[in-house]
Amino acid sequence: MVGGARIARTGRTVGVANRSKCYSAPPDLIAYYESSTSPSETAPAGMATYRRLAVTEPFTAYWLSPPPALTLANLPGIAGMSMATEAVYLHGRRAAGGAPQRLVFVTPYSMPRVQLPSDRTNPRHFLTFYVGVVQLPGFWGSAADLREVGSKTFRFERLNDAPFGKLQYYAGQSDPADRSHFTIEYAINGERGTIDGWLRMDDTVDLVVRDGPAVADRSGDR
Repeated sequence: MVGGARIARTGRTVGVANRSKCYSAPPDLIAYYESSTSPSETAPAGMATYRRLAVTEPFTAYWLSPPPALTLANLPGIAGMSMATEAVYLHGRRAAGGAPQRLVFVTPYSMPRVQLPSDRTNPRHFLTFYVGVVQLPGFWGSAADLREVGSKTFRFERLNDAPFGKLQYYAGQSDPADRSHFTIEYAINGERGTIDGWLRMDDTVDLVVRDGPAVADRSGDR
């Protein structure tokens, strides 16, 4: 009975990992947006849902919640995934040089932005990304093999300078030509730009603003 329960647990873990590493969302699907009114909370059926995060009324932020992340957040051994009920990116990536495949997720680390003068200098009110790298279980692996092996936080000042309600992030996209690379598009006041992400051999991730209105930020490494 104990052996059967362990096998079932391993099967569920591997299933979640496989769904997560293959997860993708349309590039024009908004993964983060802000509003002082009641925006639409619709997403493609079965693709994702939006989670409402109240900040300071009437300021409200909405994060995309991919179904695999909601399940993965409940698994042991992945500290950062306790926050990853929302994700702007979630997919399998492989660092250059023959490194093993990892699951990479980008999720909000701190409170959503509050664009009020009295709170503007409070670091807790800056939008910060947590980027986690997860070891995936092999074919004969166990549930314990699914664990976080790398993490990093990023905060982009120029993006945080955008007036509340004028900042959006879109669902991150994997680069089919480079297995280590992914992109996250953003928009400030409707002007779009791109953030590049790369998984490195040491299980860390670099995020760099490539273009758009926040390009002066370049790396938001913290």
